[in-house]
Amino acid sequence: MNVQLHRSANRVLLLVMAAAIGVSSCAASGATQPATQRDRAEGLPIGNIVDTASADLDVLADAENLILADCMGERGFSSIESPVKYDSTGTFDFERRYYVRTPEQAETIGYRPLNVDEILEAIAQGDNLVDNETPEYYEALFGDTAEVDGALAPDGTGCAAIAAIAIYGHQDRRLGFNGWATLMQMGDDSYAETISSDAVREAEDAWSVCMADSGYDYAKPQDAINELASNPDDYVSPLTDLERETAVTDVACRRSVDLDQVYFDTESAAQLRRLEEQPELASTVSDQVEAAVEQAKEALGN
Repeated sequence: MNVQLHRSANRVLLLVMAAAIGVSSCAASGATQPATQRDRAEGLPIGNIVDTASADLDVLADAENLILADCMGERGFSSIESPVKYDSTGTFDFERRYYVRTPEQAETIGYRPLNVDEILEAIAQGDNLVDNETPEYYEALFGDTAEVDGALAPDGTGCAAIAAIAIYGHQDRRLGFNGWATLMQMGDDSYAETISSDAVREAEDAWSVCMADSGYDYAKPQDAINELASNPDDYVSPLTDLERETAVTDVACRRSVDLDQVYFDTESAAQLRRLEEQPELASTVSDQVEAAVEQAKEALGN
């Protein structure tokens, strides 16, 4: 059994579930003009398919933890060092995706993710697991390893996999759903198309001029984010005046050129076009998400 692999895998899993998922770094050619202005409260189209409601996320986590605790108990462990906990902010949440925030949020947390407290909790939880680890605990939790597509991965015999399979039908949870990978790729592609579009480039140029008027030299918001808040390990440090003041100015400049609305309209159009090309995909994935939630409720006796 590769204990070090399991250590790394567990910490990554915790961070993925709680970390803010920022904008993708991929790039693409082509340009998309924004559609008619949409209400941002509607959410991004793919997000409306894959992002599970907060209450349902709690149900899913509670059910997994119940099964996980029973399984680990049968293997001689009375407590779970790393219970499942899902971040309530979805993967395709627009504010998360483009680091949108209010002036008050910029003043308080700068460019740090809106769920920074959850991220810090997940890091502490992962560190606690490492501090209390034993090879026997890891073997019970993750099972042994097997080669999958040329890489080592848990073999599905650990309690974590058993709990996930009971709810989702797959040890990779939603990642194992039919059509899920396709939707994730659509999301990457729609983002890449958005940031390379003429509409966004023009709006970002206007934003850059606004920032320069206040003494900041950035071509686009992501440049400031990358410079000032790209490392989760830095989130434990106090917010610097530079990050706070830059983020506050960023918010003001975004609003002055309506940059966030341009992001939203452009990516919404890109996602809708892709979804229209595969009309059955949305229902295929939604049905599997709903089935998992129902399975979780059944496991909890609801």
